Amino acid sequence: MRLRLAAALLFLATTTTLLAQTPGPCRDPFGNFVPAFANAYIPDVAIATWSPQTGPIIYYQPNVAFSPGAVSTFVYYHECGHHALGHVLGFSRGIPGPPSMEIDADCYAMATLAQLGLTQRDFALIAGAFYYNPAKPPYYPDGPTRVAYMQACLRNRGIQLPN
Repeated sequence: MRLRLAAALLFLATTTTLLAQTPGPCRDPFGNFVPAFANAYIPDVAIATWSPQTGPIIYYQPNVAFSPGAVSTFVYYHECGHHALGHVLGFSRGIPGPPSMEIDADCYAMATLAQLGLTQRDFALIAGAFYYNPAKPPYYPDGPTRVAYMQACLRNRGIQLPN
């Protein structure tokens, strides 16, 4: 599954029109800058974490560089959402995240991307990258449900994507 998503990220990053610039800076709830670095030893495509040595940080697989593209940029802002929404801060203090934390991070990413020019085509690329993923309880719903939550996030914020 991770290999399929990584391959999709690499392919889709070169086939989308979203974000000709590098993703903007990520900030935690206190306004601290959250850097992003490649790390081949993480267990997923990307993770948001915190450590006493580094503070808040985003790690991503080196083969999933955050080059311009809807899917890779979504992944970046999804991980950024975990920082901005305080999920990582809670985990660093032994507090488990809310059951909705992955959906909340997806919504954060969608809202941010909408501000940066997300189009219907970009959304379709993002949705396609996640649609066939199985559920990973307790946080990740199955792909179709996750995509439906992304659509609901945009709809509930009154965001209509251009073509």
